[in-house]
Amino acid sequence: MVYKGSDKEFAGFIMTYNRPDIIADTVDKIFQQSYPPQKLLVVDNSEDSETETVIKSIENSHLEYVKVGYNSGPAGAAKKGLEILVQEGYQWIYWGDDDDPPSSNNIFEKLLKIAINEKGVGAVGSIGNIFYPYRARVFNISNTVLKSKDVIEVDCIPGGHNFIVSGSAIRESGVLPTANLFFGFEELDFCLSLKKEGYRLLVDSKTWYQNRLSDGNCIDSYRFKSSSGTSKVNYKRMYFSHRNMLYILNKNNSILGLMFLISKGLVKPFLLLTNKRFDFLKVIKVYFIATLDFLFNNYNRK
Repeated sequence: MVYKGSDKEFAGFIMTYNRPDIIADTVDKIFQQSYPPQKLLVVDNSEDSETETVIKSIENSHLEYVKVGYNSGPAGAAKKGLEILVQEGYQWIYWGDDDDPPSSNNIFEKLLKIAINEKGVGAVGSIGNIFYPYRARVFNISNTVLKSKDVIEVDCIPGGHNFIVSGSAIRESGVLPTANLFFGFEELDFCLSLKKEGYRLLVDSKTWYQNRLSDGNCIDSYRFKSSSGTSKVNYKRMYFSHRNMLYILNKNNSILGLMFLISKGLVKPFLLLTNKRFDFLKVIKVYFIATLDFLFNNYNRK
């Protein structure tokens, strides 16, 4: 793939936290892309030096390391990674996770072609969602919609799905991840802010649909597979999801969504009473504290 113009066309960052055993493999897979980044920044939230040792042992002049010094969460790490690469003048920036390497060896090339050929692009990715604020949820896209176009516009590109952001859009708009969110829906918050500024978020729907077919998901109205019901409940994730969604709804002036989600937090624990996977008192506590923290603007809980 040949670009015209600046020699700072494409860079990327990976956020990591205490995963020195997998980070080298993820870095390797990124540089195996048919169009790899000209620079890859590893943003390390770890408190120890194990990840730093691993990264500095890799002989690659395109690889750089930055230590945050504390656990800033995915939101804080993403903000730091974008700030650094945007200030350095890169046009397109890959937003990556340490445990989610690219899904195929040419996905960056495919997505960057879309980003360059389309107008008003704020970000591209391999998967996207539609946000319904009055229901306080993001929804998947049906196969019928995916088949209708090669490229479709979405409201959000979730992390771990080859998220590539326009550096120019950030420089022009000043939009950056909200570090205080720490963890949970930070990509949704960022994407909605970009859309507010008039930028488009695009997904390679043709490749996405083909991947669904190869996975056996050929029904017309595709839905995410539900969990088996045996996995351990993550109450910490539940807390951040509820608090941060309340923040996003308030930021986007969705009064109906706020009323719905606060009501849901009051009712849902009772709906889960018969589900043995959930501790009723813990669920009540999670929703209560998350709502209070939102109302009193407390984003210090990690």
